[in-house]
Amino acid sequence: MQAINTSPMRLSQPAQQPGQPTASSGWRRLLSLALLLVGVELGLFVRLYFVLTADFPVNDGGMFYAMIQDLLANDFVLPRTISYNGGQIPFAYPPLAFYLAAFLARSTGWAPLSIVQFLPGVVSGATILPFLLLSRKLLASRWQVGLAVMAFAFIPRSFNWEIMGGGLTRSLGFFFALWAIYAALQLFRTRRARYVPVVAALAALTILSHLEMGLFAAATSVLLFLFYGRNRRSLVHALLVTGLAVVLAGPWWWTVLGYHGLSPFLAAAQTGAHSWLALMPLLLLNFTNEPFSGLLVVLGLLGLFVAWADGKRFLPVWFVILFLLDPRKAATYSTVPLAMAIAIALDQMILPRLRIRSRWLPGLLLAIFLLHTLISTLSISLGETSPVQVLPQEERQAMAWVAENTPPESRFLVIGPSPSWPRDATSEWFPVLAERLSLATVQGTEWLPDGRFEEMAEAFPELQRCGTDDVRCVESWAQENRADFTHIFVSKSLLGADPEKGRECCAALRFSLAQDPDYRILYDGPGALVVAKAAP
Repeated sequence: MQAINTSPMRLSQPAQQPGQPTASSGWRRLLSLALLLVGVELGLFVRLYFVLTADFPVNDGGMFYAMIQDLLANDFVLPRTISYNGGQIPFAYPPLAFYLAAFLARSTGWAPLSIVQFLPGVVSGATILPFLLLSRKLLASRWQVGLAVMAFAFIPRSFNWEIMGGGLTRSLGFFFALWAIYAALQLFRTRRARYVPVVAALAALTILSHLEMGLFAAATSVLLFLFYGRNRRSLVHALLVTGLAVVLAGPWWWTVLGYHGLSPFLAAAQTGAHSWLALMPLLLLNFTNEPFSGLLVVLGLLGLFVAWADGKRFLPVWFVILFLLDPRKAATYSTVPLAMAIAIALDQMILPRLRIRSRWLPGLLLAIFLLHTLISTLSISLGETSPVQVLPQEERQAMAWVAENTPPESRFLVIGPSPSWPRDATSEWFPVLAERLSLATVQGTEWLPDGRFEEMAEAFPELQRCGTDDVRCVESWAQENRADFTHIFVSKSLLGADPEKGRECCAALRFSLAQDPDYRILYDGPGALVVAKAAP
């Protein structure tokens, strides 16, 4: 069967590309190289900026920190369960990132907490390299590749969840997934069997880093086969890659099956939020997490329409398939085709039309585009709902006080500033820093059976809304969710990153607790209020 001919122009073609400077070929190459280097450097800068300016892991990572400690304590033998938040969660998470962190800690003396803070940002920055190479194979010119790298550098969703402490697995999975996709494209285009073990190894590394990223790599590889490799040889290669990748990941999944059976995997498979509403972010144009104008997503969608109109269907189909496949993570995956589409929109639609007016207008537009996107990207931590925030030091001190001054068997309800459990650093870090059970923490429950994750994810925001109510709201929540608590931890974190405009969390609840004779104040510091139920 003959393969579909959808490959772009070769990079060596001398034909003038739309929107490129019309000076000499040497100048075009120089400007393309300069744009590429600036994109790579700024991409590294914005990814490391939020990490280097913090004194603690960005947002989440508490459970992962506990998993690294568990591996070290167990001499690198995969434990049956995680010590985190009561020790009932199966250690079923793909373990590669934890083994890498534990190895670094053991071999270099690097503190595990520092690894959780810095390593995700470094790996996220390294992801730009496979994106660059993949762009060279899917785009028409060096100039477009430079524009695509620039766009990928600045789309917030391409890195904001990857640089967090919890990005330890997400960033590594994204990194290996892009390498696997790049290698799969090479395999299907060249039909050379020597790429089979390479693709299989990269696919296995992706699976061992992050299951959803493995799904991203697998689905994209299937799409690459349909567009670039519909022939018998490529089909055989694809089957060999699949079998070999499963075998290479075998030590992990076989161990987990031996411990727990299929239960953790079946539970995790139900947490993807699959729905026809998955395409709603496309209509609202809010899936890139841009804090200002949404310029990048508009340019990207324009580029996808241009690519479709030009008969280059792979990028638009890839983009839409990702949202249908995995709604929860599609906003991250989709930044790959979206960044390439932004390059197409700028190169083929916008810059050529400006050039008709004046030679210097395209350069001015690119300068404004660069400045706007840089400022926008560096501002993503300012919003109240931004995930790129850090647990305040005062709150960490309050949790340390809890660890030293409350009974080990205490059961806490933790109420913080965010109604969204993935963005609530307070609830995730509490079981680690306070060393006490948090009854409403959602992290890790995706591996528990009987719909525990859905139950907890629905209950969590209801408890957090009690921060604007009185203590009766908390008691009603506890009764409804059968939560037999002994203590309440109420955050005083600012809502938003600006101290001048921010307001303290949960003032109404804290006032109610201070007036209620059924609760005894144990700690009232700058970071939190801690109360215990009064003895009957």
